[in-house]
This record gives sequence, C-alpha cells and structure tokens, in this order.
Amino acid sequence: YMMDVVEEYGYYEADHQKLLQSAFAGSLNGVDDVYTFYYTPEEFAEMWEDDAGEYAGVGLQITANYQTNICTISRVFENSPALEAGVLKGDILYRVGDDLFVTAQNLQDAVDIMRGTPGTTVPVTFIRNGEEITFELLRANITVNYVEHTMLEDDIGLIRLFEFSGECAKDFVSRFEDLKKQGAKSLIIDLRDNPGGWVDAATTIADLFCDKGDVCYLEYKDG
Repeated sequence: YMMDVVEEYGYYEADHQKLLQSAFAGSLNGVDDVYTFYYTPEEFAEMWEDDAGEYAGVGLQITANYQTNICTISRVFENSPALEAGVLKGDILYRVGDDLFVTAQNLQDAVDIMRGTPGTTVPVTFIRNGEEITFELLRANITVNYVEHTMLEDDIGLIRLFEFSGECAKDFVSRFEDLKKQGAKSLIIDLRDNPGGWVDAATTIADLFCDKGDVCYLEYKDG
C-alpha cells in the first residue's frame, strides 16, 4: 500500500527495489538492537572485502558508539595515507567530503566516500581537543594486519590482536608459536580497542589456553 501511495503521489519516479531494501533496513531498526542489520547484496560483498583486510582507502579503523552517535578513530594503519597526514588515534570523525556529517547511523556512507581509486583524494574533518582539523587524504591500497607480536623483557611475549576478523586465528597461532620458539615463558594478549568480530575466531584462540569446558554458549529467548 505504501509503495502504491509513493507511486501515485511521489514527485519523482520511485525505485521499487530501493524502496524494498529501505523497508527491510527500517523494519530491523525497529528491533531496537544495535547488532541487528540488513545488508544489501552490495553491502554484504563490501563487508567480506573489509574482513579480508585489503581495500583502497585512507587507512583508518573507526569505532561507532551507538549511544552517543560519535565515531572515533581507534587505529591508524601503518604506512597509510591517514598516518602520513597526521591523523591520530582518538580523533573524532566529524565530516567526510564537503557535506556528510558523520554519525554511527551513516558511518558506512562515510566509509564508502573514503574508499575509491588509489591516487585520488578526499577531504576528511576530525575533532581533536574540541577543534576541527581537516586533512586532504590520499586514497591508496591498504593491507590490514589484524595481529602483531613482539618479545618483551623477562621472557614475556606480547600479541596485539586488533580485531577478530579475516585469518586472525591462524595468524595468532603462528605468532604464538614464534614467541614460544623465542623463549617466551608467559604471554600478554593486548585486546585494547578490539571491537570484536567473528565468534569462531575468538573461540579458536581461546581454545589454545583452555584444557576443557565451554568457551561460550548461545542462549535463545525460548530458554
């Protein structure tokens, strides 16, 4: 019925497929759960591209707070245009392009604008210490590493796990084995600013340190 109304009274010609997809997304917004989403086929493909950790962009990891609607830079990737320009972890993503003011709700739109052809630029504005700072960021091919490791003093190994995405579990095991070969007798796993990700990756990593028992379980509303 609503589509009939739009068809009859709308000033512009309606794209029925776009209307349907917007309806799907809107109905899931009504669930009132920030972890429930609808993806179009194109958005779903982009999500898997992000998970693979290779894309053309500016080199930022962004964390959205759905309570405050603020989007904060949680990581600036090594050897990225954003790092070279001077973007810092903790900067608030404020505006992308000339007129998209960024919120948690339209963050994907902002990301889409920052993606593009390597060698082209995009203006991005951040809030730092209450002041606006604008950078003309160059798009480039970005390769995301989800895991880093190093040896500390006193035979302590350190693994930084930035996100439970891509092949992080396989990479974690490889780096863990390398630390043991270097003589690590204890281990620190740094999960600061890790936004989460795939449950299977987290349980695979946790299983390395658990002899028995449940790592996690799912409880449905029927009990």
